[in-house]
Amino acid sequence: MWLMIRVSEWAAYLNGGCFNIAAPSLITSILYYAVLIAVMSGWPTRPRLRIWIGAILAVLALLWLGQWRHDRSLVCATILPLNGGEAVFLDQPGLGNDWLIDCGNESTAGFVTKPFLRAQGVNRLGHLVLTHGDLQHVGGAEFIRKSL
Repeated sequence: MWLMIRVSEWAAYLNGGCFNIAAPSLITSILYYAVLIAVMSGWPTRPRLRIWIGAILAVLALLWLGQWRHDRSLVCATILPLNGGEAVFLDQPGLGNDWLIDCGNESTAGFVTKPFLRAQGVNRLGHLVLTHGDLQHVGGAEFIRKSL
């Protein structure tokens, strides 16, 4: 156990040793558990069930593929109210195309902005725009720059 903890700590400091991913969608979770249950229940060994379960999994896979293609083309804007300031996050398709406009003060950047970005699966911020010269809007910029 001690060795496993040390290896995990060591890997966390490597580039790419840990990274954030966005939460899976509902259809992704359903597809994952459907495949898991189907395989663990032994459906490949039952000829009568094989066709039905295969068809159900194929329909779920097509639904997942359609959602993935749709989500891949969306631009999503999120406004975070931050204790007298705000941050706007623009999530564009592709890696490195995301924008963060302002980030709040250092406290809100640590307690709101950074956890929000991690929940969105942001590992590196492509663009950071600072629009105000006051601490309520841009005070946490250095913190965000160092932590992402």
